[in-house]
Amino acid sequence: MRRLDRWINYAGNHRSCFSFGIILIVIHLVLVAERVYRYRHSGAWIVIARSSGQCLHFNCALVLLLTLRRSFTWLRSKGMDWLLPLDRTIYFHKMIGWLICVFSVVHTLAHIINYGIMSRGNGAKMKDYLFDKTAGWIPGIVTPSGFAILFLLFIMGLFSHRLVRKSGRFELFYWTHMLCLPFFFLMIMHAGNVWKWLVGPLCLFAAEIGYRIGFICCSERGRTKVTSLQLLPNQVVRLKIERPPDFEFHAGDYVYVNIPRVARFEWHPFTISSAPEHEDYMTLHVRVAGGWTGRLYSMCQEDAERLERKQSRHRIVQQQISDKLSPFQSMPMHLEKSVMPIMLDGPYSGSAMRAWNCRHALFIAGGIGVTPFASLLQSLVSRYQSAMNACPHCHQSCCTNVPSSLGKLRHVDFMWVNRDLLSFQWFLELLLDLDKEQSVRGSVMENFLDIQLFQTGTKTMPDPHEPCASCRESLAVTPQLQTDLLDANVIVPSAPASQVTGRCPYCTIRQVKHLLNYGRPIWDEVFRDVALRSGGRVTVFYCGPASMARVVMAQCKKFGFTFTKEIS
Repeated sequence: MRRLDRWINYAGNHRSCFSFGIILIVIHLVLVAERVYRYRHSGAWIVIARSSGQCLHFNCALVLLLTLRRSFTWLRSKGMDWLLPLDRTIYFHKMIGWLICVFSVVHTLAHIINYGIMSRGNGAKMKDYLFDKTAGWIPGIVTPSGFAILFLLFIMGLFSHRLVRKSGRFELFYWTHMLCLPFFFLMIMHAGNVWKWLVGPLCLFAAEIGYRIGFICCSERGRTKVTSLQLLPNQVVRLKIERPPDFEFHAGDYVYVNIPRVARFEWHPFTISSAPEHEDYMTLHVRVAGGWTGRLYSMCQEDAERLERKQSRHRIVQQQISDKLSPFQSMPMHLEKSVMPIMLDGPYSGSAMRAWNCRHALFIAGGIGVTPFASLLQSLVSRYQSAMNACPHCHQSCCTNVPSSLGKLRHVDFMWVNRDLLSFQWFLELLLDLDKEQSVRGSVMENFLDIQLFQTGTKTMPDPHEPCASCRESLAVTPQLQTDLLDANVIVPSAPASQVTGRCPYCTIRQVKHLLNYGRPIWDEVFRDVALRSGGRVTVFYCGPASMARVVMAQCKKFGFTFTKEIS
């Protein structure tokens, strides 16, 4: 009985996917039934060929509709995500793509077998059927276009595989996917009735593409500049971008980015890691994961070295001459506005925007998957601070009631899992801001937010581990400081706020030590604790590695939590 309840809860968490899947199955059954009835006197292989062809027409139309990102963002803003699987459009796009391949092969084989049976029955040659110059609404085009379609599908399917997309050869996936244009043209040439299925989706697709091109080329909202770059630990680049005029986005949204200096024709999606309340700028955190991101990081390293040489040569910063930069030192580079143009396509909404409609949200991030939650938490702090009032007794600003701008949200648990300590420097300033707001006694933030950080790697100081000047002085006085910093039972005085620059791992540990847990999370205990403290239904928002997603999803299924996965 308990297992049945878990499956019912699982189906409830994914009701839009289940309902959409059931609708797809019903539509396919109806299409097959219509073809079976219509060609019931024509033989089994004709029925199979016609049925698969009809399903192929429907799926070719659907696969186009599943690429309309702008339309999905509009539907999400209207609250349609409970009915349509707007979080899983990429998954369904891939599924429909493979169905197109399967139906194409079945359709082709069924016709070839039927031609073989017919040729044996009347003594005609099989090639006469295969290359019948009278077949098709354009005579003689049917068979050549059919084999050309199969070839294009083979190329697109081969280079759409995950091994290609994640191997750093994204351009192979991108450019072979452009073969969809001759594919649809050949489909119309091949089958005379397919245009009835494709005319609507093609018009919508063309309208959305036209809107994107106009947004980028004919509007200031799509073109802007990178005002600064910052190299962060573990091959992460922070891009600070001048926010274009009228560029409105929500916390957790993402944009497609094109940097002509890196690659002229490549567009890649990245989550906006800053809050929409920051009117002058927006930030992106990009981690090296392939060819494009690797080229961006290398370019930033070259700029950092060139800037360092220039500053040393002109003696602008005397300290950089005498002291060599530590490997942990983040290098901010304030570039000239004309140096780094960037084009933006978006914003597009993610599932994280639903957090404001939840009563209790559990954010679980793995590695760089923290970016949507960083945006949400910064927005949360901004909304909280805007509602602060001065206390009439102590004159200290605080917020004693939950701001109405937080919607239905009443509690947030934030968990961030990283392999090593240096990764927490990506959003160290945010963590310190959150911790500062929590430390005000009597404020609503004291019980509103719980933060847990997990380091899953070896419990040792990174190597090389050159400390900053302040930490060198502390180590000289207390040689055991390194051991004490890694000991959860030892309290170490925090470094002054002015010295927290993200340059030294010791500084990082000093500031977040009381939030840090060593080792992998014991998920059963974590979820049980959240279940005991929850004041209502818990919604889990996850972004990170797929391996951890499966574990989190299993725990959600066990405890009856709603699971939502961000695209990463």
